[in-house]
Amino acid sequence: MAAVFTYPLIFNLDRVNGSGDPAVMVWSMAWIQHALTTNATLYDANIFHPTPAALAYTDILLPSALLAAPFSAATDNPLVGFNVVLLLTYIFSGYATFLLASRLTQGRPYAFHAALFAGAVYALCPYRFGHITQLNSMTTYWLPLILIFMHRYLEDGRKPKDLLLTGLLFSLNALSGLYYGVFAALMMALFYAAWSLLNREPPKVRDVLYGVPTFAAFGALLALLLGPYLRSRAPPTTRGTSKRSPTAPSSPRPSSSRRPRASFWAGRRRRSASPTRNASRSMS
Repeated sequence: MAAVFTYPLIFNLDRVNGSGDPAVMVWSMAWIQHALTTNATLYDANIFHPTPAALAYTDILLPSALLAAPFSAATDNPLVGFNVVLLLTYIFSGYATFLLASRLTQGRPYAFHAALFAGAVYALCPYRFGHITQLNSMTTYWLPLILIFMHRYLEDGRKPKDLLLTGLLFSLNALSGLYYGVFAALMMALFYAAWSLLNREPPKVRDVLYGVPTFAAFGALLALLLGPYLRSRAPPTTRGTSKRSPTAPSSPRPSSSRRPRASFWAGRRRRSASPTRNASRSMS
């Protein structure tokens, strides 16, 4: 179904299918694969030199890059790895939702067919086709997997193993797309609250004893891996101050740090006019 609904992607795996985001994400994943197999620093990507931590200007896509690595290496073409992973997001999203729906409807006569329908709807929903050029928005398979292990934890005796797997899946989800990291945190809180209300069961002490250290550990790991994102978004005043020459006259500060639009177009007019002036001088 994924090959049919994304036709002709299956016959164009070695091409950039779309403009803008796919090319950037192919480069990002190829750089991650390169950095992890060489002595290169992961975040100091080969773009925007000499800007440090340039990879932090786009989603890190770390799990997707690792998943694409065998296909990229086998074909020596990062485009193939990217497009194969894009197709796999349909399979993973549909199957993960099938497993979640099967668990929620187990024991009912319509469980299997309902789970199949849920998986197909989730994998092939219009939202995913609207974001097909953005791989970070296509990694929707982590969300139902998180819910599966949250449900297992709450329904099957609150075992620490299920909570650890929930934290691991949450971390992989955040590393696949920062937006979905925020979405997953809200989803988990709402799911926990809804389950407690529907089952009329207040939170237990073990939820705190298990949950706080588990998510603190995974939170610290995410903070370590995503630290460059936070530093790259720091205000310019915190990155250092420029030194003014003692002989340079002081000039009044503009009321806004944003340059007026007119200066941009004026600069373009000056640059476009300069060849004409030079040509007229040479002719004279």
